[in-house]
Amino acid sequence: MKKLLLISTSVVSMALTSFAVTIDTSETAAWNGWMNVFENSGGAAGAYQWGSGWGVADLNSSYTGGTLTLSPNTNTYADNPGDAYWQDGAGDGAKFMEANYYLENPGDNLGWAGQTLTFSGNVDAATLDSRYGAVAFIKVLDVDAGYSTIAFETASITSTGAFSLSYDVAAGNYIGQIGFQMTGVNANPDTDWGNVQISGLSATAVPEPSTYALIAGFAAFVFVAIRRRK
Repeated sequence: MKKLLLISTSVVSMALTSFAVTIDTSETAAWNGWMNVFENSGGAAGAYQWGSGWGVADLNSSYTGGTLTLSPNTNTYADNPGDAYWQDGAGDGAKFMEANYYLENPGDNLGWAGQTLTFSGNVDAATLDSRYGAVAFIKVLDVDAGYSTIAFETASITSTGAFSLSYDVAAGNYIGQIGFQMTGVNANPDTDWGNVQISGLSATAVPEPSTYALIAGFAAFVFVAIRRRK
């Protein structure tokens, strides 16, 4: 009987281990960029203008040697000299930017639905000017509601130290994302507004407890079936 119990326990352990997926958060991972643009209302987000996919380098991010560096967006100012849409005429930006640097489940955006996402790392340096905000996040989008955001768990990354987030993504047509968001005025590249440097990124996707129950139930069934055959 003890032998059979060990077999069933082993089945549960192996199953849970196999379902825990380590997410690639390295510099070669499938990082995405998205920019939301707002009117600049005294350094805060005013009326929403538009949003679109954005090159991660143009967000103003770089990821080399295991360190991710996030800086305020500058290309919209630098690439549009004299354009009042992007420049305020006094040497500063004219728009409030929300830069998102993030991962989704590669190849299947719904692949993290029904999973517990965890996301952690360490902020090694934080020199951002106070007019900018920056957070690590786990976000959930509802596909059936026009990809509206239904969850947005955050941890500030404007000071040094470790951060960690965890969130249960509901099963269904939901997209889970992990990543970083920086907000603030599009910057004149002639001024250094600081940056954030992050290392030790780690993330996992693990089935929710209801899935564990199913696995444990299956293991119990195997245990009983084997016992009856003895």
